[in-house]
Amino acid sequence: MKKTLRYIYLLAIIAIILITLTACGGDKLVATKTSEAEGAISKETWEISFKNNEPTEIKAIFEFDDPEMATAYYEAAEMIMPEASNVTKDGNKLSFTVSPESFEDFGDAISGKTKDDIKKQLEADGYTVK
Repeated sequence: MKKTLRYIYLLAIIAIILITLTACGGDKLVATKTSEAEGAISKETWEISFKNNEPTEIKAIFEFDDPEMATAYYEAAEMIMPEASNVTKDGNKLSFTVSPESFEDFGDAISGKTKDDIKKQLEADGYTVK
């Protein structure tokens, strides 16, 4: 009897931990795509966070195999997106964070779209979405 209660107690603790970790991780889409332009290969990763099935934050990470391409994208990002927070360049990696409203200034309206709508749009654009 004590062994059974111990197993039930252990399973309850594991369930609580899993539920807590899943809920604290938030609702997020992660889309990745590798492309080649002008002989340079880049990997794009877009992390879109959601609350109540609406996008709340967009984080972009670009990794380049060409340092000059990384620098060019970094300089362009700083000029084009002054409202982006944390535009950073670390070696050949560029990242920035924007709000969905700021993202719409570039013609990519995602505010008001659901997570499923955005996922379908990204998949149609050739991204692998998780």
